[in-house]
Amino acid sequence: MTNMTRAALLNVLSAPYVEMAVLKGLPRSWVIWRHALPNVLAPIINVVAVNLAYLALQLHFLMSSESMGNHDSGPDDWWRVG
Repeated sequence: MTNMTRAALLNVLSAPYVEMAVLKGLPRSWVIWRHALPNVLAPIINVVAVNLAYLALQLHFLMSSESMGNHDSGPDDWWRVG
């Protein structure tokens, strides 16, 4: 995640509009916060959303597995639901 963020930020910092903002004399922090960071957030939010969805699925399958459920059913009624 941090490597992807760093790569995206370096890619945006080499964009012409960011270089032009630096050449105009804007402070480096202003250029990063106002020009670079908004363009870096899109891929970061995308990766975070996919990771959260994957985590939710993993938790769902973990909590719904037989090891977490009740073990009232015997060997003859394994096919019954509920």
